Amino acid sequence: MEIRGAILAINPVKQISEKFSIQEIYLDTSNYNNVTGEKYENAAMVQNINGKVDLSGFERGEMVLLNVYANGRFFTRKTDGNAGFMQSFNLGSIERIKNTANVPIKLSEDQLMNVGIPV
Repeated sequence: MEIRGAILAINPVKQISEKFSIQEIYLDTSNYNNVTGEKYENAAMVQNINGKVDLSGFERGEMVLLNVYANGRFFTRKTDGNAGFMQSFNLGSIERIKNTANVPIKLSEDQLMNVGIPV
């Protein structure tokens, strides 16, 4: 699957175990009403598992195209024994989106969602 958006944050790597790490990428995937220009805020979070993709050099505000794959599983909750489901989107690749002059697109701060990012 593909997800397009502007980078809101790339969190530091969290080392879960000796062989497993996660790095979260938050995107502003908002869209606009073509008639009124009203912004419909939307966000996405994608995980970079075990540093599969090099994110160095990417910055807040850059428009990117991510190729992701869904990862989901059913589980039994320890607290009450009820069934649960967990899903994440894992990063396969990332590329900068460029304009017709082949220049990467970067949104200004006032164009980005103004939210607190979980760490």
